[in-house]
Amino acid sequence: MWHHCIVCSADLGVSEELEAFTIGNRLAFDAAKGRLWVVCPRCERWNLVPVEQRWEAVEALEGELERLAAAWREAEELAAISDNLILPKGWKAFKAYAKAAGATAPDRADPPAP
Repeated sequence: MWHHCIVCSADLGVSEELEAFTIGNRLAFDAAKGRLWVVCPRCERWNLVPVEQRWEAVEALEGELERLAAAWREAEELAAISDNLILPKGWKAFKAYAKAAGATAPDRADPPAP
């Protein structure tokens, strides 16, 4: 199995993110044509993975892409529902917002005790 770039001979690295394919940290794939490339970290050229090594990885990447697309759709639905929702950046900002909005009860304006 190859582990080096075909252009600059740099090591492509090892990834534990995808069980079906552990070479390289950056991958590119074309599910329609069944192609998979490992992007070289040094020269950024794409190295085509041999056909006998790519099918399981392409299937795993397709599954991951479907999972991410579903999560994105869910996030879009939540964003559409919560147009008027205010999410302050930190607890102090939330506390200031709650006090400005008229929250006087300690359980609404102060963080819970650890």
